[in-house]
Formats: sequence, C-alpha cells, structure tokens
Amino acid sequence: GIPLWQVAPGQYAHSMTLTAEVQIDGAASTGRPLFVAAYVGDEVRGVARTRSVGAGDNELVFLMVYSDEPKGEAVTFRVYDGTDERTYDANEDLVFAADAIYGSPVKPHVLTVGAVAAKTSADEELPTEFALKQNYPNPFNPVTTIRYELPKSSNVQITLFDVLGREVRKLLDADRKAGRYDLVVDASTLASGMYVYRIEAGDFRDLRKMMVVK
Repeated sequence: GIPLWQVAPGQYAHSMTLTAEVQIDGAASTGRPLFVAAYVGDEVRGVARTRSVGAGDNELVFLMVYSDEPKGEAVTFRVYDGTDERTYDANEDLVFAADAIYGSPVKPHVLTVGAVAAKTSADEELPTEFALKQNYPNPFNPVTTIRYELPKSSNVQITLFDVLGREVRKLLDADRKAGRYDLVVDASTLASGMYVYRIEAGDFRDLRKMMVVK
C-alpha cells in the first residue's frame, strides 16, 4: 500500500520548492499514480502527488521541502508507484537552501527511478569502479553538479571543505544503489574562492577542487 509519508510544515522554519518530472525506466510517468517524498536522512521533509499540467500530456510534482537549517542539508527522494505498489529511490539529490526554487513547469527538475534509472543510456552497463567526477560547470555561480559512480550499493558521504581543510557542509550522507548519480549543489551562501569536495563510499576515498566565482 501507500507508504505512511507525513510531514508537519509548521515544525520547520524554512522551506524550498521543487517542480519535477518523474521518469521511470527511462520514460515519462504519464498516467501513473505517483507520490514523491523528500527525505533528510530517515526523516520525511515533504510529500506530494504528481498531477497533470496543461492539456494533461505532462505530469509534474510540486513539492515543498522543509528544514530547520537555512542551508546545507542533503535531500534525497523516494517515489511510490501505485501501478505496481513499489517504492523507488530516485537517482538525484539536492542540497537544501531556504527559499530556493528548483525547476519550473516549463523546465522541471527530473527525478529518475527504476531499473535503468542509474544508467546514462539503456545500453550502457553499470559502473565497474568507484569514481568522483569533476563538478560542472567549474568555476560556477551559484549552482554546480557533482557526478559520482558506484559499482555496488554503498553508504555515500560527500563533504565540502575550505582550502584550510575546515568542513563547510555535508553535501550528502545516504545509502545508494549501484549506478551513476548527479548531486546538485547550490553555493549561493558561500563566499567566492576555492573549495575541496571529498567522497567516502565503502573503502573508496577521493577529492576534487571546485571554484566559486561571484
């Protein structure tokens, strides 16, 4: 049945907005009864159902995500498909920022789930080794994307540091299945300069530099 996803908006001081299209097994999810939940760790921070937009050819989810922290919490997503009564983890993560707006009805954010969601194409195999890619664009202001690859299910932690090695924020701390993932980072609250981001996944460790230019 439908998961018991509930959230009390009045408990939180901050919110952001996500407008997204859900793609299951590489195709748009038109006609499926879908519910999307936003999570920080194991805590539900937002839930909404997809609904038709315009002439009904496009179905989007309009999701408010809540937090007591103005910035920095890693937000992950799960999708319940009422057609087959299955719950999926989405391949995309976001970083919470108060009053941020991700996606729009014209250009929605895309959440991919399902059997081929972790592949960049239907014919491409899953990764054979761990990898942390260079963020793009770089330098950037204020949003950039970090791609990472997992050959097996792992707990993934991605942490941002300043050039002196001081932790700035935890970008991600979540369990992920094998696949290729994109982590969207909003640096609008960070000062200009060089930063280092580090991934820890199983025994794998790697780091790269990013440049914020304002």
